[in-house]
Amino acid sequence: MSVRRLYDRLVDLLAWLAGGLVMLITLFIAGEMASRYLFGSALTWTLQFSEYTLLYIVFLGAPWLLRHEGHPSLDLLVNKLSPRRRAQAQAVTSLLGVAICLFVAVFSAWTTWNQFVSGATDPAMIEVPKWMLLVIIPVGSLLLGVQFCIRCAGHLAIACRQDATPAPRDPFDASSL
Repeated sequence: MSVRRLYDRLVDLLAWLAGGLVMLITLFIAGEMASRYLFGSALTWTLQFSEYTLLYIVFLGAPWLLRHEGHPSLDLLVNKLSPRRRAQAQAVTSLLGVAICLFVAVFSAWTTWNQFVSGATDPAMIEVPKWMLLVIIPVGSLLLGVQFCIRCAGHLAIACRQDATPAPRDPFDASSL
């Protein structure tokens, strides 16, 4: 199995995990509402759990969303460009995405490490080590940066073709590898 296929499977797995976390939050909030209605007392930890889980959902699902071009884009301008110029513009924005993700990954890894070494905790209802909350940021940013590299390579391949039309197969589709 190729490295690319392994990476794509990892991204798929993390997207499923993010979806599962969304469902879990939904169940916990429904449980809290039922507890409040039936027993007159709320489950105090559900809000804290939901807040932490939302951070994980974002960073677990972002690479998958980028692979499927699901992030917002300014189509109004890009669609006016020729196919070659459009591919070049998307390659440049992908490189910018790589740089930003690399910066976020490095800075957040440094911050996570400092939180781990200091033993800092989040002073909430349930004390959780801060590094456990933050560790998803460098991991997710790194995976998103890799996805931006893959996206950039696909757009450069389109931009360098003689006729500058998209290749018959989608360069971002993992199933066609």
